[in-house]
Amino acid sequence: MDDVVRSSGLLNKLDIALEVGGWATILAYVRDGCGVGSVSEGALDETKGFTIRPLDRTAFAPIEARLICRHLGGSGDELDLSEAGANWRLCLTRSVTPKR
Repeated sequence: MDDVVRSSGLLNKLDIALEVGGWATILAYVRDGCGVGSVSEGALDETKGFTIRPLDRTAFAPIEARLICRHLGGSGDELDLSEAGANWRLCLTRSVTPKR
C-alpha cells in the first residue's frame, strides 16, 4: 500500500489519523463513520450499508496462495497429505476461490 501511495504522489496528501488491524475492527470504525477502511474481499460478507470500491488491480494485484506438497510415489496425481493436511488444503482452496 505504501509503495502504491508513494508512487502515485499521494503520500503527502493523505491525512491518516488512525491505523487499526483486524477486519471486524476496521469495518466497525467505518460503520461508525470514522473514515475509510481497506479490507480483503473475504471480509466483505457483512457489508450492508457500505459503499464498496475495489482497488485498481493493476496497482494492487490479487493475493495468491499456493500449497506446495509432494505427490505420493507411484500414485499419479494423489498428494502426500495427512488427513489434517488434506482438510486444511480443502479449507484453503475454499477460502481463496472467488465467490460468484
